[in-house]
This record gives sequence, C-alpha cells and structure tokens, in this order.
Amino acid sequence: LTAMLKAVQAAAPDAHIYLVAYPMVLPESGTPCPPDVPMLPDDEAFLSQVGAKLQAAFVASAKDANVDFVDVYNASRGHDACAPESERWVEGQASFGVAYHPNARGMQAQAELIVDELRKTW
Repeated sequence: LTAMLKAVQAAAPDAHIYLVAYPMVLPESGTPCPPDVPMLPDDEAFLSQVGAKLQAAFVASAKDANVDFVDVYNASRGHDACAPESERWVEGQASFGVAYHPNARGMQAQAELIVDELRKTW
C-alpha cells in the first residue's frame, strides 16, 4: 500500500493525496447477529480482526507515504452490519444491498468525512 501511494506521488507530484479507510464491517464484540451476520463467533471475531489489521495497515501507509488519511473505520464504529438497520452503514447478508459493503447511508457518511478532511487541508 505504501509503495502504491508513493508510486501515485511520483506519477502526480503536484497531487494532494487522500487515503480513505474502509468502514468497520463487523462488530468488534465478536458476536454474530443472524440473519445479517450468520457465522460462528470465532469466524466473526477472526474477520473482525482482519478489518482491524487492514485499518492499521492503512494508518501506517498513510503516515509512511505522508498522505492525508480519512478515518472511516473509527467513524463507522457502531454502524457495522449488526447495527440496527436505521444506523447501519454496512449491509449484512440478509439485507437488500450488497452484503458486507457500504449502503447509501454509509456512502453518504464517507462523503461527509472526506469533505470534512478536504476542508481541513485546503
């Protein structure tokens, strides 16, 4: 990821680069919530840890490449696939959206976070 960011910087040296994190897909609790997250607790906990590791890689790469970072992951805490439907930014398997991907509410929230970051740096 860092190499990719540095390659973008080399190809576009005047660009202002923002790395946007992915939202928290599964709850940190390690507790599945069928039918939206129908998996064994150990599987859910493992996949939740994968999300946390991805977040750590994003944070480290943004810092190493000296690019701005939009922290959607932490902002989306409590808006995962197990959150109540009215608060969910990510859909689970039983929803009408694409499973384990941001819904319209999540995309709107991400857009607002990006705009906030742009306002801070411009």
